[in-house]
Amino acid sequence: MDSSILSRRAFYRSLRNDDFTKTKFSQIVPDREGLYLKKKVFLGYTDISAAGSRALLGISAKTISCDLDIPELGTSELICRPSTAAMDIPLLPIQIMHCKYEEFSLIVINTSLPPSKCHLVADKIVNLCSESEIERLVVLTTLKLRIPEKKLAPLYENSFNTRSLTTSPSLPDDTKVHDSFLNVLIQMVQLQGIPCNIMTAPGHSAFNSVPSTDDNSLQAIQEFHQFIGGWTRLKFDEEVCLSLEFGRSKKIRRAGTLFMFS
Repeated sequence: MDSSILSRRAFYRSLRNDDFTKTKFSQIVPDREGLYLKKKVFLGYTDISAAGSRALLGISAKTISCDLDIPELGTSELICRPSTAAMDIPLLPIQIMHCKYEEFSLIVINTSLPPSKCHLVADKIVNLCSESEIERLVVLTTLKLRIPEKKLAPLYENSFNTRSLTTSPSLPDDTKVHDSFLNVLIQMVQLQGIPCNIMTAPGHSAFNSVPSTDDNSLQAIQEFHQFIGGWTRLKFDEEVCLSLEFGRSKKIRRAGTLFMFS
């Protein structure tokens, strides 16, 4: 099945399956748990609006999904769920989706991350990127921006250890970021030398609803899709993305201000 949750044992069996081996995989570098990433990786997570994760969950390409289990997180609840449109992709708190005929992996964090546990998730992802020898990690995020501009740009790009992918402006070096996961992820990316592009859309805390212009989550999803479509051949089902309802968790907290875009 193209969109199914594979146990690690089943994953290895699938490598011997004729249909599976016809896919355009480059070198597969599994870690000790049988997980791997393709050469180019997109990451969306539960930030203030979960626009990045909602954008990626609408992937139209055939995918194979696996669970990125981090036992230290304990029981995790889903933050975004479909309100109307049916989904072929199974929803997991943290999952990796491999595009079957493209050189892309999508990591979606669809659960809240307590500030005290963010380093566990970031460490797992960055180590997996390093072991899989990826070419690029692209992070989709929304932030509440307070920068002295008359009008905010629809998308910003900050690059680490690699070239920029767009002509979008960079966030100023002294930008304050209230996002524990993003802060620790960028520190680890810099320490391990992972090529990484941070694509930031201005946003606000999401309402308990489907994507909306009121909290800018709808505009952010559209900007992410436009960017991805301009760089890759990946397509997304907008109906699915716009049906994903954000359900606020009491665990969601923002902490850890750093000046980290320098």
